[in-house]
Amino acid sequence: MIPAAVDAARAALADPAAVAARWRADHDGPVIAHLPYDVPAELILAAGALPVAVFPPGAEQAQAHLQGWICSPARRFLAAARQGELAWADGLVIPQICDTMRGLKGLWQFLQEPAFLESYNLPRISRASARPYFASELSRLRDRIQGFTGRTADDGRLRAAIALCNAVRERTALLFQRRVLGQISNLDYYTLVRASYVLPPEEMLALLGGMDVEDAAVSKPPAVPVVVSGQLMEPLAVAGLLDQCGLSVVGDDLVDGERAWRTVAEGGDPLAALAERTLNAPPCAVKNGPVTRETYLAALVAERGAQGVIFLHFRNCEMENLGYPGTRDHLERLGIPTLYLETQWGTAAAGAVVTRLEAFREMLEGC
Repeated sequence: MIPAAVDAARAALADPAAVAARWRADHDGPVIAHLPYDVPAELILAAGALPVAVFPPGAEQAQAHLQGWICSPARRFLAAARQGELAWADGLVIPQICDTMRGLKGLWQFLQEPAFLESYNLPRISRASARPYFASELSRLRDRIQGFTGRTADDGRLRAAIALCNAVRERTALLFQRRVLGQISNLDYYTLVRASYVLPPEEMLALLGGMDVEDAAVSKPPAVPVVVSGQLMEPLAVAGLLDQCGLSVVGDDLVDGERAWRTVAEGGDPLAALAERTLNAPPCAVKNGPVTRETYLAALVAERGAQGVIFLHFRNCEMENLGYPGTRDHLERLGIPTLYLETQWGTAAAGAVVTRLEAFREMLEGC
């Protein structure tokens, strides 16, 4: 069942238009796309719409509209709008995670003129004052989405959406356990996690529910355990290169990794619970957490028995570049080896990356 599930996940990622078409055939509601960051999909579901994260394949750029020093995700997202690749979506939510993304909304509106285009403003710091602000921001976003769909996303429907998404997250967490046990490859794991952002929750649950432990092969050679830090496992092919080089990801702080299966507290005020999930998420370049990022990564290495940390950063990402030197130096002072890989959306210089990964593995094996 694992190969079948992975094939279905790849098909969804390659053709989100087909996912949207299936949804519309069975539901009287719109499809709302969002950029692949910490967007509360529950708000979209509760308002009778399907949330679908945007993972456009390929590496085409948007040179006519963005400077060459702008990060490749923003350039690829804008190129997708310019080329009509997101015509399957009825609306779009853009999280305001950096200065580039703040400017992206206006450019997107100019190029595509979607019927619904909304920003989503995340707090940068997890302090007490961020909680009421963030709850009000989630309330504003809910009002905007339900105004577009024409359906009320009341607390009851929101709690039901949270329970459904939590069920997917719990199954995904079990999938991660199989990843650590070597029962599923890095590439297959991240492919399935990413698909959970694209497929309807019920469809994803059925996909994960059909994967039995007995189906998983445990005959793979031992791999060196590492932690990966960044925004996304992008390009997704990097996960396959990690497999090829004998490196096993036993922990990460990625949106399409461990951040995907952090559950929301059920019961009580659902907006407050959604806010707490984001505020208590692992620290990243976008948002500080309860502890610093270097402290979190060092603890993750110790907890999971990892032998090193691989930083997977997008070229020209100001957020990652600003924090990286301090995080790297802190880890290396603790005796934790690190490797820095700079990538662009949809491209991976496989030969060069493999050489560096193999050298890193050999170094870790010699430690």
